Amino acid sequence: MGSRNTLHSTLLKAAGACVVVPLAWAEIEVRVDEPAYTFAANGELTLDRDAKIVASEYALAEQLRPALEAGNYVRALRLIDSSAQAATGEPPSAALLLLAAQLRALKGDYASAIEDYKLALVQIPQLATAHSGLGTLYLINDQHELAQRALARAVQYGASDVQTYAQLGYLNLRLSNPWSAVNAYERALMLEPDNEAWQRGLLSALSAAGHNVTARTLLREILESRLDDASLWQQRANLALMEDDPLTALASLEVSLRLGDKNSANRLAAAQLHLSHGSRQRASELLQQNLAAGELDVASLYPIIETLREERDYSAASELLVPLLRSGGLSRAESALAYLLRGKLARDQGEQQVALGSFRRAVELDPTNGAALVALGRLYVGIGDVGRAALAFERAEVIPEHARAALLGRAQVAIERRDYTTALKLLREASSKFPGEASLDRHIDSLVNLTTAVAP
Repeated sequence: MGSRNTLHSTLLKAAGACVVVPLAWAEIEVRVDEPAYTFAANGELTLDRDAKIVASEYALAEQLRPALEAGNYVRALRLIDSSAQAATGEPPSAALLLLAAQLRALKGDYASAIEDYKLALVQIPQLATAHSGLGTLYLINDQHELAQRALARAVQYGASDVQTYAQLGYLNLRLSNPWSAVNAYERALMLEPDNEAWQRGLLSALSAAGHNVTARTLLREILESRLDDASLWQQRANLALMEDDPLTALASLEVSLRLGDKNSANRLAAAQLHLSHGSRQRASELLQQNLAAGELDVASLYPIIETLREERDYSAASELLVPLLRSGGLSRAESALAYLLRGKLARDQGEQQVALGSFRRAVELDPTNGAALVALGRLYVGIGDVGRAALAFERAEVIPEHARAALLGRAQVAIERRDYTTALKLLREASSKFPGEASLDRHIDSLVNLTTAVAP
């Protein structure tokens, strides 16, 4: 009888061990409030020395000069359009198309401006100003890949202005090419070293490229003059997490929060860090703020509550769970997860009937919740209801991530029924499906010995 109880106990532990509880701080996400980059087609009119007007446009040029000098761009564009209508078939020069494109962009007629830039490039494919203008308009229209190609050609053909480099840096970072973004932002900062937007862009690019040492150095320089910028402290926290420095990350997040950071993800990140490296009371305060604002879901809380449960801090775990159970906006799957947590907390505190009701409710809400089915089955085994336990384990077995625990649970049921042949078959099946687990081999050996001992 002692061997049977020992095997039963170890099988219970093995079945529970298959449910891995992730540490709450294992994956922490800090949201960085990136500065708003504004790119507009309203700069100064730019000519290109590679584009010349043709002789038939000299008279028009004389008419355009006073309008352009006076900043009367509406009149200038009207003169160009009138000239085009009166043309005898000769296409406008690349220079005139380039000017028209810029005037249309200033007016906000981006589609027509893009067409004029394209026509200019048909005549002179290496026209850097046209490529640059085209790239800006594509960027404004959120056509990032087209914008990147156009701006890269502009640089290839000689463009070296700060706006082109800055736009390329922004696009390369957005299109997951942080190393090129670093190069582009560095060039932009060579021309405008005090430009905050380019500094922030370079900082983000360095972080994305994994150049953490350089990023930290740049961040320290920026912080010296902008200590009250919450987003910089968010960035500092991010860099610290990348370098496995949770204390610096936590301190930085706390500064960000004091400066008015309202991002619920950052409150959650700070709470996770407090649970492992700071104040549990502060962690609870931050999580309660998210709960009160309706900005914390069950999936985010699950690993935190599990961590508290594993550490037997049942009071703190319940404080977080109860508001979730009372909220009315949960999906059935989320409610099932909440009841699963409630059942585990009740079970661990010896409240068997509460645990049983919670696990049943979790399964009713989400019949595919394998963890709830396994927990319910194990509880049924504990109270001697092996029939219901068998049904729960059989349902859990069809859910791949819980198949091992379910097989071990069914083996428990067979042992309770003294059906050692079936138990041995189930253990061998588990060993075959999940090879390389020494604990299963030991269970099989124990059961073989037990079977031999009770054989007539």
